[in-house]
Amino acid sequence: MAGGGVICVTEYRLGQIVTSIKGKDAGRAYVVVGLPDPDRREARLALADAGRFSVDRPKLKNPKHVQATSRVMEGVASEDGVCVVGNIDRGRFCSALSDLGGRGANGA
Repeated sequence: MAGGGVICVTEYRLGQIVTSIKGKDAGRAYVVVGLPDPDRREARLALADAGRFSVDRPKLKNPKHVQATSRVMEGVASEDGVCVVGNIDRGRFCSALSDLGGRGANGA
């Protein structure tokens, strides 16, 4: 279905690193810890970083306002697609971001 506000959620997966491209956090990297419900009109991605936003209290962001990367953090999702980490480890997150050049957990 084209148009009509349909959001394609197949381009994101749990553990994938995305970069914000809109808003005051533009350029900041996050890990996808929750996928939008395709039945909701205003679906949002649940995003965590190694600082302010945890898996328990993720940042909710419009999928149109983030850019997917090819990087995926291993161990974030189980086989059945459920987020299994309680919080994103700062060291693993920073090492996963090392070659992206974006702002990571420290905002620099």
